[in-house]
Amino acid sequence: MYIDIVPNRNSPPAILLRETRRQGKRIVKVTLANLSSLPPQRIDILRRVLKGELDALAYGKTPAALEQGTSYGALWVAKTLCDRLGITNALGNNRHTPLVLLMIAARLLEPGSKLATLRWSKTHAVKEILGLEPESVDENRFYRALSWLDEQQTNIEQKLFRSRYAKPLLPELFLYDITSSYLEGSNNELADYGYNRDQKSGKKQIVIGLLTDINGAPLAVRVLQGNTGDTKTVSEQISILAQQFEVQRITLVGDKGMLRSPQIQELTAVQFYYIDNDALLQTEMLDGCYVIKSDLPDNLITAAQIHDRYKDLSKVERAFRTMKTGLLEIRPLFLRRADHTRGHVFMVMLSYLLAHEIDKSISNLDITVSELMHDLDRICLQHQWLAPEVRLARLPQPSATQTEILQALALKLPEAICVPSQPRPV
Repeated sequence: MYIDIVPNRNSPPAILLRETRRQGKRIVKVTLANLSSLPPQRIDILRRVLKGELDALAYGKTPAALEQGTSYGALWVAKTLCDRLGITNALGNNRHTPLVLLMIAARLLEPGSKLATLRWSKTHAVKEILGLEPESVDENRFYRALSWLDEQQTNIEQKLFRSRYAKPLLPELFLYDITSSYLEGSNNELADYGYNRDQKSGKKQIVIGLLTDINGAPLAVRVLQGNTGDTKTVSEQISILAQQFEVQRITLVGDKGMLRSPQIQELTAVQFYYIDNDALLQTEMLDGCYVIKSDLPDNLITAAQIHDRYKDLSKVERAFRTMKTGLLEIRPLFLRRADHTRGHVFMVMLSYLLAHEIDKSISNLDITVSELMHDLDRICLQHQWLAPEVRLARLPQPSATQTEILQALALKLPEAICVPSQPRPV
């Protein structure tokens, strides 16, 4: 019995398991199985088994050497959830997608510069999970991926929206708010002085507008010049909802008088509704109070529901906290080019979508998203050497906490991972 490779003129060669038999005076080849669909590593192991190279291991005469490999658990969970949420599909099959997925996962574990992400990648199973050769990843590839992400942002947002919300059951209520993020250095193309929400006087900033659904799941993000006023950001959000997402009836919930007369007229022109508030400081009696305004008809919503929907803006504020100073740490920004800055903020938004989904799944567990990811990060590959150039990759049994986390996420680790054969380090 042996493995035979049969060339094909216009397609990959066929890999067959065969044996020779005598038929009268002739020796003929008999095909027992077609192995073409198997990973090369398994075919290599089978070939060695048939040659008897692993006999000593099979009979227990040679113990299989074990060594710890790269971290697997957290990166695999991030990639698998990106698949489930439609992020991977929205990014598409191209050379930038694995790098974007890597940056999304790294943001959940070790947010930092692209150099920090590069160093982090060296200790994680990027080849087994993302198909990336570790030595091929460098900072320049990250920056090219950010430029591509900026170019494709509208298409990616649209694909994600359509994968999450199917017609005719499109959402009708959306939350919108803006924030600012200060910058290190002074050469960023979008940097300018403006109303600083970070209490960092003397620092230039960018303005970030975030659009979410009623549950606080991010839909779109825009990065604007640092001196852009709140009300000037609304029109693009209307365009995103009406043209990009093709939503017919929309209620936009804004904050602190963001939807003033020109913006309200723009909403009315496209038959949208709004919920907004204005501070009432005219009299001492009403000092510190606010009134919530809306043009929604009484038959669509009650006053109490309007109040509750306005309070839902706290979900956007939570998203900003997570993206800016919490888990994902969008700052500090050392980027110079506008496309890199926009791509970076969009990548952080995709990371927040992942964190938002994880947070929903673990609501019954006494653990944070950060603690969860770092716990899973301790699940490492174990390489088992069967011969000097043959190794298998296995995963250890998860701990009780890790098992509970995986069950909450409705995930199950793969039982075996194929890794390429290579000479065993001396």
